[in-house]
Amino acid sequence: MLGLGSSVSKTSKRSTANPLRIPNLVGWWDFTDASTMYSDDGSTRIANGEAIEQISNKAYRLQNSTHLALGAFLQQGTSGRKPLWSSDNGGFATFDGSDDNMICKKIVAQGAVATDKLSDTTLNATGMTIFFVAESAASGAVISEDAYLIHGKTTSSANHRFSVYVDDNSTTDRWQYHIQDDSGRTNTLGNCGRNLTNDKELWTVHLDSTSANSIYLNNSPPLGISNGNSTNTDYDFSLDNVNVSFCIGGNDNNNNFKGKVYQVLIYDRALSTAEQVTVNKYLIQRNKI
Repeated sequence: MLGLGSSVSKTSKRSTANPLRIPNLVGWWDFTDASTMYSDDGSTRIANGEAIEQISNKAYRLQNSTHLALGAFLQQGTSGRKPLWSSDNGGFATFDGSDDNMICKKIVAQGAVATDKLSDTTLNATGMTIFFVAESAASGAVISEDAYLIHGKTTSSANHRFSVYVDDNSTTDRWQYHIQDDSGRTNTLGNCGRNLTNDKELWTVHLDSTSANSIYLNNSPPLGISNGNSTNTDYDFSLDNVNVSFCIGGNDNNNNFKGKVYQVLIYDRALSTAEQVTVNKYLIQRNKI
């Protein structure tokens, strides 16, 4: 993937808040960086108005611990299901809310880091930090069904998964995280407590224990929850299993997010308050929030 390193190295010189400076970054899909996206399977750089077939995972391409990344890239090879890229407003991908998504699985052709292995990382629901910048296109900020932005699953069951999505709840549709342990038949939800808007927003999901988890807006914990729950659930992405996958834009084949996506980042640990502030500061500046 030519040019990716130079693109981010320039950013690093401008800002000490670059997310790569924070350890344990396993996923970084940057829809503002045209050098990471392709209109085909990795040879033709994306141009304004084109459909995205592949986006590189910066946590794979720009770090030495490539085997720990959640795949080398996300892709969507099916015509009509690819999000469109725009260079406006710093760059973003538009997901249509119908069937657009981008995914990686354990097979090499879909972004695995090795044959039959998506990643050597095991994420845990009490030690994970997720950042995302997105803008909902829901009419009147109301959705008609749950709209998934992030969806990762492992083990022999597709129900062993973690997700970040907008919960369809009449007129109180809100962002929330969902930790599901299919083997233990447990579900844990953390709702942000703030109704969905059509604004560009930066959200942080911070999972650090069973009683001190948070999901909050624009580096401001009061605009969200700071005492949510989680469970000690592992998600082993090294398993040689057809269900192992990571997806942006939907729940694999349904419940798709409608709107603009700018950035998605995942760290394989609960970041400190100072580290969260650092990443938030970078994303606020980068995305002009």
